[in-house]
Amino acid sequence: MKLFTVFLFVLMLVSCKKEATSWDTDWVVPIVNDTLSLKNLQNDSTFFVNGNSFYEVDLTRTLLNIGINEIVAIPDTFIEQKFSTIFANFNVPPGFSFVNEVEEHTLNLNDIQLKKAHLTAGKIDLTVFNPLETKTLFTIYLPGLTKNGIPFQQNFTADAGTISSPSTNNISLSINDYDIDLTGQFGNSFNKLLSQLVIKSDPNGPTVVIHNTQEFKFKAAFKSLVFDYAKGYFGTKLFTDTSVINLDFIKNTSGSVDIPSPLVQLEIENGMKIGAKILISKIENTNNNLQTVALNHPQIGSSFFIDGAVGNYQSFTPSLETITFNSTNSNLENYIENLGNKHTVSYSMQLNPWGNVSGGWNEIFPTSRLKVLFKAQMPLAVGLDGLTFSDTFNLNLSNDPKKSHISSGKLVLDVSNAFPFKSDLTLRFLDQNHMPIQLITVPSMIESSLIGSIDPVDGIQKKQSHIEVAFPASLLEHIENVKYVYISTKLDTPINATMNGQVSIPAGAFIAVKMKALFQFKTVIE
Repeated sequence: MKLFTVFLFVLMLVSCKKEATSWDTDWVVPIVNDTLSLKNLQNDSTFFVNGNSFYEVDLTRTLLNIGINEIVAIPDTFIEQKFSTIFANFNVPPGFSFVNEVEEHTLNLNDIQLKKAHLTAGKIDLTVFNPLETKTLFTIYLPGLTKNGIPFQQNFTADAGTISSPSTNNISLSINDYDIDLTGQFGNSFNKLLSQLVIKSDPNGPTVVIHNTQEFKFKAAFKSLVFDYAKGYFGTKLFTDTSVINLDFIKNTSGSVDIPSPLVQLEIENGMKIGAKILISKIENTNNNLQTVALNHPQIGSSFFIDGAVGNYQSFTPSLETITFNSTNSNLENYIENLGNKHTVSYSMQLNPWGNVSGGWNEIFPTSRLKVLFKAQMPLAVGLDGLTFSDTFNLNLSNDPKKSHISSGKLVLDVSNAFPFKSDLTLRFLDQNHMPIQLITVPSMIESSLIGSIDPVDGIQKKQSHIEVAFPASLLEHIENVKYVYISTKLDTPINATMNGQVSIPAGAFIAVKMKALFQFKTVIE
């Protein structure tokens, strides 16, 4: 009987006309769960926390920082000393020194007139040539190359050779930590290196005959020289550059910002005993809308001079020149408020602009630097009027009104704001080509932390905001074409729209945004 009843029920189902079945369900779709804070901007010291636990901005950047080896860059240098007797035949007994000559070599150092220097790195390749048909002893002295006051000396033994095929012997030696004197034989010149060649016959060999057709010589190659001290005249070198400072963290911003008493400086430090002429030809910034503001100041576009350092090797004082830009002597406020994410500084610097007026007494010490710094440090106490941040998120939804589909929906935003600014939100729903499909302006304001309360867990004052906004029907009709949602938030100082007040940003400030869509989903089964 039970089996018959079940069979009858199934028969009734299959014999009835089939109708479409539908029911409604609520779906929750997360869209954004993100936090905006300044912590990730502290990696290059752009932001730092002062003693009062508020952020400050530090846009200090080094535009130029050079030392001795960018100025005294000496290419690999070679010297050679030769000897030939003036006699047709010259008998030399065993162990007899038949050459003992000093020679002065002029080094080609381009426009550098080097007197003295200290080497931190380098090597010398020495090669001797022996045309004599017996073993010969060579001694090479370089009186101007000393270490701890002891002149350089190297002994060689060269096997027997011939005039057409002299024997050779070579060695490569480090000359790290050597001092070099290039003032020549009388100590009043430059680029002059002394060498002394001593040649002795084999003490254990026979008496030999030296002919005037035989040429004895040595070659020395100085390679990979690196200095940490130099004295002389280093020419009128010209350094020119255009430096670009990119501030990526404000690349996606627009609007207005007011910073109290902004101050920007260009600081030039000359730690070398060399005078210089400097020209700052351009300082400008360009914002996200490609609007460019050039900084105006009496010293932009006009050359000025900076003296060399004073003192000696043991103790010297760099020369400093600081150009200050403020609201009184420049258009600095307009420059800052342009919100430029790309700052460009063009400059040139010429050493010894008057020539060799020092008589060859330029000096560069181990810690000497020639620096140009762009410095902008100010409290992050700002007034904002429509300062806008934006970002784009992927979104992929499908909807077919004839089948299972979204019948209605709304956006729900839960925002925790620890910034002392109020803000609003605008949502743009975009297609795959980033073309707008629908614009939604969130009607409620995200309130400033200034009217919130202090969180007992982290000690940060914050304000919680809960906002709901309905999806327009026109958007739901085209929801399957939406591929991106573009979210922009506009910050304002919570005093008034005239920006007559500024507020400091506390350390740890953030905006945490959780955005989700609540859809009513109609399921249809035919």
